[in-house]
Amino acid sequence: MAIKKTGLYPPDRSVYPLKTFNPDLYKLCKSVQTSSEPVHKPAIPKKVNSPREMIFPSTSFEQIMANVFRKPYPTTSGTTQTMARKKIDFHSRVIMHDEFLEAVKEKEKMILERKKKAEEKQRNNHKKKERSFI
Repeated sequence: MAIKKTGLYPPDRSVYPLKTFNPDLYKLCKSVQTSSEPVHKPAIPKKVNSPREMIFPSTSFEQIMANVFRKPYPTTSGTTQTMARKKIDFHSRVIMHDEFLEAVKEKEKMILERKKKAEEKQRNNHKKKERSFI
C-alpha cells in the first residue's frame, strides 16, 4: 500500500484549502529544488503532551463519558478487563445514544442520593445539637 504524500512533495490539493494553495509558489519551489542548493523539508512539530488536568476531566458531561467507558471491554486475548479511567481513550469506542442517556440517568440518581444523604446527616447533627442543649 502506497503512502499518500502530502504538502509540497508533491502537492496534494486535498490537504490545502483552495484559497491557500498557490500553484505559482509550487513552481518556484520546484525550480529551487532543481537548483544545486539543498531544500530542507519543513520541521514536523512535536506532539505536545497535555497536562494532567486535561486527563482528569472536571465537567459533568466528560465525567459521565468516563463512567460509561469504564465498563469492561474485550481484549485481544478474549478475556475482559476494566481499564482505569485515566488510561481510557474516549474516541476508541462508539457509544450509542440510548446508552449515554442511561448513563446520564444513573449519574443523576447518584447525585440525588448523595444530596439526600447529606441532608439527612445535617438533620441528624442538628437534632443531636438540640438534645445536647436540653
